[in-house]
Amino acid sequence: MSRGMGVWRVTDLPDACRQRNAYVLTTAPQCPETVPHEPALAADLLPKLRKLARANGWEGEHTYNALGPDTGLRVMLVRDVIIFADVKDEGCTRTPSQEHWAAAVQRSGKAETYLWTPAHWPAIVARLTQPPHWETHDAD
Repeated sequence: MSRGMGVWRVTDLPDACRQRNAYVLTTAPQCPETVPHEPALAADLLPKLRKLARANGWEGEHTYNALGPDTGLRVMLVRDVIIFADVKDEGCTRTPSQEHWAAAVQRSGKAETYLWTPAHWPAIVARLTQPPHWETHDAD
């Protein structure tokens, strides 16, 4: 069983999730029935996300779980709040186990939870570039 950064061999994926590359970073069990010609991949979003987060004072880490019910890429960011984000390829969704985990985190009232795909980039930028809560309260 493998946890950490990982990839799926294309031959291990359903036909709908195969890409031109020899390897792809994806979440095969949740992939859509059809994939556009030039899909935006979660793996392509990660470097941009890390750069944006660091530039705006966020500390963070990411994990990739290649096996089991929580297959996928998860990002945790900490600054004035904690953000848990499942990062998925376009058209992919959370597994039931990931939905359960996100709901539990949200119920704590201590963190924000998101499902981010490359199409969410404008919203990601808007969220991560907001000033920290302590800066907005200092102005009062």
